[in-house]
Amino acid sequence: MGKVFCQNCGSVLSESAAFCPACGSANEGGGAKASKPSSQSKMIWIIILSVLFVVSVVAIVLILNSTELHQTTQMYEFLKAATEFEELVGRNPNPYLAEYKQVKSELMSYYISVGVCGVVALASLVGNILLFMKIKKRK
Repeated sequence: MGKVFCQNCGSVLSESAAFCPACGSANEGGGAKASKPSSQSKMIWIIILSVLFVVSVVAIVLILNSTELHQTTQMYEFLKAATEFEELVGRNPNPYLAEYKQVKSELMSYYISVGVCGVVALASLVGNILLFMKIKKRK
């Protein structure tokens, strides 16, 4: 009789166990027979997630340090002030309003890009931590 492992956490199970004593997941179909999930496949995932994290952080730094973002921010501040002045003076139609809205949407695309990269970086970091914890737990 070979060893049986939990398909969820990899703990050793008795073949008759209905649930894993370590994680509580159901032992469907007798668990995984043969060998434990390899640490090598987990190391590959750790490498992939690490590269994804580094690429995301580099993308964030490049976006935030770009001259285009700096120029767009300056243009946004100028147009915001001009639009507010025109509204204060009561000029209608406001000649700066359309350009102000366009620059504002461009600026939002930069911030959305940074947000997406941040979420990807955070998710890959959490994935790495979980994989490290699983590998360490088995040793």
